[in-house]
Amino acid sequence: MVSLRVLTTDDRLLWRALRLAALTDTSNAFKVRRADWDRDEEERWHARLELSGAYPVAALLDGHAVGMASGLPRAADIRESRSAWGSSQARGRGIGDRLITAVETWALGPGGAALRGPNKGIERGGG
Repeated sequence: MVSLRVLTTDDRLLWRALRLAALTDTSNAFKVRRADWDRDEEERWHARLELSGAYPVAALLDGHAVGMASGLPRAADIRESRSAWGSSQARGRGIGDRLITAVETWALGPGGAALRGPNKGIERGGG
């Protein structure tokens, strides 16, 4: 069974494990490298989860973390899809689609008008 869970500061170890797994598995898909996040800097991991208005979400398959996505607030009512990743166990099960849909729903929910990709490559919103 697949479930999605919005992460809180209490989930920093889960967030850290997912982020490092993503950077290891698909390092060429991200702007940063594992070495940038690999340092044991607890405050850095905490900061991402404490960011006001952020939307970090994990995908769990039978209780095991298999994917993640995150959205960040930008100017006014603009939100950004920051990253998404699914482990090999998650692929082909629609988990990536569920993660992206969750970020899109968050972005276009109360107070949100548009979702942009990190390079402004995707845009969705009312108009």
